Amino acid sequence: MAGRFRSGDHLKVRRPRGYDHHGIYISDDRVIQFGSGITLTDKSRTAVSAVTLAEFVQGGTAKVERHGYESMLDTGYHPPADEGWKVVARAEFLLKLQHRLPYNLIGHNCEIIANMCASQNWTESYQVRRWFGRKAAVD
Repeated sequence: MAGRFRSGDHLKVRRPRGYDHHGIYISDDRVIQFGSGITLTDKSRTAVSAVTLAEFVQGGTAKVERHGYESMLDTGYHPPADEGWKVVARAEFLLKLQHRLPYNLIGHNCEIIANMCASQNWTESYQVRRWFGRKAAVD
């Protein structure tokens, strides 16, 4: 897996239940993530954590999340990611403050945390936006 990613890349990996899990790549030995392994009934144990790339992907395939484009039909504006060292610094900072970051599927999840690290103040979960859009279309 070495060499596929650069320090500061925003990674995502598809989980078997049909959602994407997000994290910030530091090295093959360190990916900073938020909320992996939680259940819908036990969010109290959720935290920002550092895991290996292998632990992060859990047998799946990690991909770099794209930043810096507009998607008119699906998800809207995706601001560009900052330089890798800034992304890493934000992720490491949040790792130190993990006790102050309660999990919320709609407003405070792994994608939002990774987007915030990648683009500073940008806190959006396109996965949640897509879900609500589909639900509205069906209803």
